[in-house]
Amino acid sequence: MRILIVEILGDIVDDIVESMGGKPVVCRSGHSYIKDKMRQENAVYGGEMSAHHYFREFSYCDSGMIPWLLVLELMSEEGKTLSALMQERIDRYPVSGEINSKVKDAAEVLARIEAEYGKTGKISKVDGLSVEYDNWRFNLRKSNTEPVIRLNVETRHDKALLEEKTAELLEKIMPYLTEKERDLARRARNIPTSSARRIDRALHSSATSLEVTVGYNYMHDKSRYKDICSLMEKIIDFNSFCV
Repeated sequence: MRILIVEILGDIVDDIVESMGGKPVVCRSGHSYIKDKMRQENAVYGGEMSAHHYFREFSYCDSGMIPWLLVLELMSEEGKTLSALMQERIDRYPVSGEINSKVKDAAEVLARIEAEYGKTGKISKVDGLSVEYDNWRFNLRKSNTEPVIRLNVETRHDKALLEEKTAELLEKIMPYLTEKERDLARRARNIPTSSARRIDRALHSSATSLEVTVGYNYMHDKSRYKDICSLMEKIIDFNSFCV
């Protein structure tokens, strides 16, 4: 049974697929690439970081309803919350989540990072640049749809190392940002800086595009920032929300 995964995802997915007798097949991100690869490999499922889920029995098409129902079924059978079901995986393979940076020259950033980290790590270029070490790995790639590069970092049982390597890589990307963008990145992301932190550290660890929206309005439109925070409190139960 073949399961298609994007290269952004590492051991956190490979491990569980192999433990259940499956074979992980790596593919680059993007629905056209995934659908073609699934047909070539006769894969039963394909998934992306962006929460797109593709099923062979659904004509290789993307569906949000199918995984939602499958997860609800699993929660009902196990009698556990989603956070409880996920916690073991989160602890075993801490991940940064996808961190986006708008840069002036994405190709140059990738080349510089490869030149530095490729000397000591194992390189793969199925989708952007992936470099793997014994106890951590990262993927850095250009977006297919936006003028940004996307960074994902994963470690094995080591949250401290995750924070260290994520901050290290982001600092190397910083010189390629404009001054305004560097200021935004330092305020919105958990990078060591002399400036006061603008968001809670725990909240940052799972932030994606919401980070940009909240961070930008915090600096440019305090009234809108308060409106967004108020809306979030109404629609999200942060005590039970998982990741």
